[in-house]
Amino acid sequence: MSAAAFTAIRGQSRHHVRNGIQDMILSGQARPSAKLRQRHLAEKFGVSQAVVREALLELEAFGLTETIENRGVFVTQISTEKLLESYEVRAVLEGLAAKLCCLTSPRGEIQKLMSVAENICQAGLAGRLLEAGMLDRTLHENLMRLAGNGMLGRLNEHCKLLHKVLQGTRDFHVVRDEHLAVLKAIEEGRADDAERRMKEHILSGKKYFHDLIMEGKFVPFWLQEKVELKTRTGETPE
Repeated sequence: MSAAAFTAIRGQSRHHVRNGIQDMILSGQARPSAKLRQRHLAEKFGVSQAVVREALLELEAFGLTETIENRGVFVTQISTEKLLESYEVRAVLEGLAAKLCCLTSPRGEIQKLMSVAENICQAGLAGRLLEAGMLDRTLHENLMRLAGNGMLGRLNEHCKLLHKVLQGTRDFHVVRDEHLAVLKAIEEGRADDAERRMKEHILSGKKYFHDLIMEGKFVPFWLQEKVELKTRTGETPE
């Protein structure tokens, strides 16, 4: 096997392990402050401990893990303050992405995303919040892709990961109208307007979750799902 092929396979393995550990954290399987044991993870994913170490370093850069000297690697406490701060960064990055889309995006792609915006609204109104959240991420990820700037996408990766812990019930008609306003501005080539509207959309999401936090109603989505499950089965929520 050539050195280039070996490097490519190792990179794919690291990506697989990183995504696997990331899902463990964001699904609540690996709780905040839990120790991530490299030997156990290497056995779980069928890779070397060296690959696990590389994956954990990437997750530390995203803010999901932290290394404590002489103790090991632990799951980071994902604070509400960090979540709100990430909205401010995301507003800048995705605002720029919307602006760049005016230069790179074909009309057909934008029209497809308009359909996604409508589907988000319908799923949300029907109470299918997980589906609505997945569609919302699809819409935003595609705009980042259409911006055609790889570095911008990588910078936004951290914020995107943090927002997987969020699940809300914002007015889905408002969310749809905000999405469509951004997409319409991109379709018509109004770059500054597209950037402004995207920033406003992201920051309105920040305000929604800020208000939930201030009212003591914010709960990460994996805990919401556990409460919902126990309610359906007649168990008493923890």
